[in-house]
Amino acid sequence: MTKKYELLTVGNAIIDILVTVDEQFLIDQKLEKSAMKLIDEQETASLYSKVGEATEKSGGSAANTAIGFGKFGGSVSYIGTIAKDQFGTVFNHDMNAANVDYQPIFIDDKPTSQSIILVTPDGERTMNTYLGASTDLGPEHIVKEQILAAKVIYFEGYLWYQPPARKAFGLIAEMVKDTDIKIAVSLADQFCVDNFRDDFKALIADGTIEILFGNEDEIKALYQTESFDDAMADNAKTGVLSFITRGAEGAEAQRGSEMAQASVDPVYNIVDLTGAGDIFASGALYGLSIGLNLENCTKLGCLAAREVIQHMGPHPRVDIIKLGQQAGLIG
Repeated sequence: MTKKYELLTVGNAIIDILVTVDEQFLIDQKLEKSAMKLIDEQETASLYSKVGEATEKSGGSAANTAIGFGKFGGSVSYIGTIAKDQFGTVFNHDMNAANVDYQPIFIDDKPTSQSIILVTPDGERTMNTYLGASTDLGPEHIVKEQILAAKVIYFEGYLWYQPPARKAFGLIAEMVKDTDIKIAVSLADQFCVDNFRDDFKALIADGTIEILFGNEDEIKALYQTESFDDAMADNAKTGVLSFITRGAEGAEAQRGSEMAQASVDPVYNIVDLTGAGDIFASGALYGLSIGLNLENCTKLGCLAAREVIQHMGPHPRVDIIKLGQQAGLIG
């Protein structure tokens, strides 16, 4: 059966406010480097008043993946809640400009979500997120026809912080049960894994999660080990299709005993790591959608991630289709 969308992503619709800071700024603000911290509206205003010039882009993990997938030329849709405010207008524009089919879901009593992302000279990002309108994403926003029109449905792990969003996930999982639609989940970050480890492992074990995305720290946290090899060995037993990024060492794909690796050329001008894992996921998922093997899916993800870390912001700035063609990965 022909599907309208090769990919549907579900996540927190956020405007990223990207600011370059030095290490001392994080110390002065008592912020844990590379972590994601949830803050309220007042804390957002206070922090914003202390930073310099900012770059504003639509963001949120699943939204970034949708945009990357759209820039590869794939058919993609997105579900996320915004407000009828300036940031909501920016978010809606960016999604549609990237060929993402996004039908805005408006929330009346909260502003569009914002994340002040502090980028240090090494490219690491420290996220301070006010979820705003995103917290209202729930089962009432799920349209069965949209869900059943997709081949793969991708959720960001950050949704597990919000009970209504978890209910929406459960509703979607029930809708796609006994269909050929696959559910993919990103582990989001190590802190998310630590909070919801049992949930993620149970969903992998019962086959609900069929495609898993994460990085080295997250997969080790999932299996509570300091050894990457031991974590991957435990993960292999589940049979889940997994794509795990390893920074400068590239990435690995795994499905049971089947393994594939991809290396990356050195990057000497890392500017901002925001969205690297999200854009990696868009490349790997696009590779799957066009029938690439695991190795080439992983290579395509690495290629896209390598591009996005060389400038501020979470979205590719060059023609990533052409990058894939030049690498011999896309016809």
